[in-house]
Amino acid sequence: ASEISYAFDFAAGSRVPLKITENDGFVLSALDLHIIGKSDLLPTYSYNDTLSFIMPSDMLSVNPTFSTISSLSSINMLCRKKTLDIPASVSSFKIYDNGGYSKNYTSSCDATLMLNAPEGYKIRLTGSVATEPKSSGNGTVYDYLSIYDGNTINSTLLDKIYSTSSDSVVGIGTKTSTGRS
Repeated sequence: ASEISYAFDFAAGSRVPLKITENDGFVLSALDLHIIGKSDLLPTYSYNDTLSFIMPSDMLSVNPTFSTISSLSSINMLCRKKTLDIPASVSSFKIYDNGGYSKNYTSSCDATLMLNAPEGYKIRLTGSVATEPKSSGNGTVYDYLSIYDGNTINSTLLDKIYSTSSDSVVGIGTKTSTGRS
């Protein structure tokens, strides 16, 4: 069965790596990690390409949601790298950062999602993103969305999107892949 596992012998304040096992046809679409009795979710982080969290001193609840890829309606990126082979039966779904649909993402959350269309299909990406503006110091853009047509960052860059002010939403227009070659 699909599952998330982790060792229970970490001290409070330690980084705890999560082992994600997704059976064929399933994807981890959301993760509810919170201290029992509190509603705020604990943030997840990517550390050496492994999803992890910081162990609290209180009791912890870990509730993963696995969805069948053929009926996928949304996916939470959870600060991880993920390749997703989209079946022909899926015509649309939503992608969220690790804050989900209602909260901000955590600091230092890097996520990469590789979408593979079925043979003979293309991927069309539409919507909007909310990012923080450029760094005021050296001009480095810390929060951005890069869209490539291909399976590496050396592929054709279709767009790189970032906002110029806090709390702004930037439309991405429509970006369409060329399909599998």
